[in-house]
Amino acid sequence: MTHNPDPDQLTQTRTIYDVSKWEVFWRNVIAGAGRALGGIILQAIFLFIIANLFINQVWPLVKPIIGMLETTTNSLEQLNQQTQKDFGILQFGR
Repeated sequence: MTHNPDPDQLTQTRTIYDVSKWEVFWRNVIAGAGRALGGIILQAIFLFIIANLFINQVWPLVKPIIGMLETTTNSLEQLNQQTQKDFGILQFGR
């Protein structure tokens, strides 16, 4: 197969200016779909790398803080329940 130096020449008898509108349309649709698929694949790879870095590097640092926040939240809920009980006794005891 020989290399054609003229980029406008598709075959020996046709150029890009001789094709129909639908042929141009479908070639552009296929090119756009390929570009979109490539972008989706690259984004998935990037997301995978970022997720692995987060799980391996950041999560061990954040996990104790989340545990402490959970304990604090439970303590505050118990305090709130106890305070509501105390105020209920005072209001109804009078």
